[in-house]
Amino acid sequence: MKPSVRDALDAGMRCLAASPYGLGSKQVPGRPQTKDWRVVSFPDAIVLYWVHNTVLTIITTTVGIVH
Repeated sequence: MKPSVRDALDAGMRCLAASPYGLGSKQVPGRPQTKDWRVVSFPDAIVLYWVHNTVLTIITTTVGIVH
Protein backbone atom coordinates (compact mmCIF):
# COMPACT_ATOMS: atom_id res chain seq x y z
CA MET A 1 0.00 0.00 0.00
CA LYS A 2 1.37 3.39 -0.93
CA PRO A 3 2.25 5.54 2.08
CA SER A 4 -0.19 8.27 0.99
CA VAL A 5 -3.05 5.74 0.81
CA ARG A 6 -2.10 4.30 4.20
CA ASP A 7 -1.93 7.78 5.72
CA ALA A 8 -5.40 8.60 4.33
CA LEU A 9 -6.81 5.34 5.73
CA ASP A 10 -5.24 5.99 9.14
CA ALA A 11 -6.67 9.53 9.18
CA GLY A 12 -10.12 8.20 8.24
CA MET A 13 -9.97 5.60 10.99
CA ARG A 14 -9.06 8.27 13.57
CA CYS A 15 -12.06 10.35 12.46
CA LEU A 16 -14.26 7.26 12.57
CA ALA A 17 -13.14 6.48 16.12
CA ALA A 18 -14.06 10.02 17.17
CA SER A 19 -17.47 9.92 15.44
CA PRO A 20 -18.55 6.31 14.74
CA TYR A 21 -21.97 7.29 13.38
CA GLY A 22 -20.51 10.02 11.16
CA LEU A 23 -18.42 10.16 7.97
CA GLY A 24 -21.36 8.99 5.91
CA SER A 25 -21.42 5.58 7.61
CA LYS A 26 -24.54 3.48 7.21
CA GLN A 27 -26.19 0.65 9.06
CA VAL A 28 -25.00 -2.70 7.70
CA PRO A 29 -27.61 -4.18 5.33
CA GLY A 30 -29.29 -7.27 6.74
CA ARG A 31 -28.95 -6.14 10.35
CA PRO A 32 -32.07 -4.01 10.87
CA GLN A 33 -32.24 -4.87 14.56
CA THR A 34 -29.38 -2.54 15.47
CA LYS A 35 -27.86 0.72 14.27
CA ASP A 36 -24.55 -0.30 15.88
CA TRP A 37 -23.31 -2.52 13.02
CA ARG A 38 -21.92 0.07 10.59
CA VAL A 39 -20.15 0.26 7.25
CA VAL A 40 -18.28 3.19 5.72
CA SER A 41 -16.39 3.57 2.46
CA PHE A 42 -13.16 5.48 2.07
CA PRO A 43 -11.56 6.06 -1.35
CA ASP A 44 -9.43 2.91 -1.08
CA ALA A 45 -11.15 0.91 1.67
CA ILE A 46 -14.44 -0.40 3.00
CA VAL A 47 -14.70 -0.68 6.78
CA LEU A 48 -17.28 -2.82 8.60
CA TYR A 49 -17.47 -2.17 12.35
CA TRP A 50 -19.52 -2.50 15.48
CA VAL A 51 -20.09 0.42 17.84
CA HIS A 52 -20.02 -0.37 21.54
CA ASN A 53 -20.45 2.22 24.27
CA THR A 54 -16.91 1.73 25.58
CA VAL A 55 -14.90 0.42 22.62
CA LEU A 56 -14.93 0.69 18.83
CA THR A 57 -14.22 -2.72 17.33
CA ILE A 58 -13.18 -2.94 13.68
CA ILE A 59 -14.41 -6.29 12.38
CA THR A 60 -13.03 -6.18 8.85
CA THR A 61 -11.14 -3.74 6.73
CA THR A 62 -11.07 -4.46 3.01
CA VAL A 63 -8.51 -2.51 1.06
CA GLY A 64 -8.15 -2.47 -2.71
CA ILE A 65 -4.47 -2.47 -3.64
CA VAL A 66 -3.60 -1.40 -7.16
CA HIS A 67 -0.12 -1.72 -8.58
